Amino acid sequence: MKKSLNNGKNRIETSADLMLWCNEVNSGNNKYMCDLQDIFTRSEQSVIRDLFLESDGQKELIIFAIGKAMGNEQQFRYMKSWARKQAEICIAENEAHLNERFEDLNKKSIELRDRELNIDAMIEKIDKLNTRISELDKTLAEVREAKWQLYIKTEEQETELQECYEIIEKNSEFEKRLKALIPIMAE
Repeated sequence: MKKSLNNGKNRIETSADLMLWCNEVNSGNNKYMCDLQDIFTRSEQSVIRDLFLESDGQKELIIFAIGKAMGNEQQFRYMKSWARKQAEICIAENEAHLNERFEDLNKKSIELRDRELNIDAMIEKIDKLNTRISELDKTLAEVREAKWQLYIKTEEQETELQECYEIIEKNSEFEKRLKALIPIMAE
């Protein structure tokens, strides 16, 4: 191996160590392949997996090197880790979207419930107004009936008044005749 990793520790612990290891594997020099395999197996697999998952734009190089040095099974294990991480990211994004959607629907549900309550209150007010209108209609009918009765009474009283005027007029004529007769009778 041209350059030793981690000042002689021969483990993959940083992104730079992983990239150096990949470059060595991909260089095509089979002379150091056993040493490179030992370095990979001595390294913490969780650290390598985290470094692999965090690497941007280098995944293909790392996967190729792992497959070349460690075989297909190890390569598929890392590809599976990457696929799982992508799926988790996708699920998290969808959950966030669904949570937002749920909150929106919940708000709309609350608004609809409030509108229903407002509508119920308006219907109740309308019912009270209709009851009041019915009461006023009844009162108006009673007032109209009373007005009609007053009209009839007024007509009757006008007829009686007219009869009284006629009687007064007759009495007036009678009085005039009597007054005219008094001087004749006094003679």
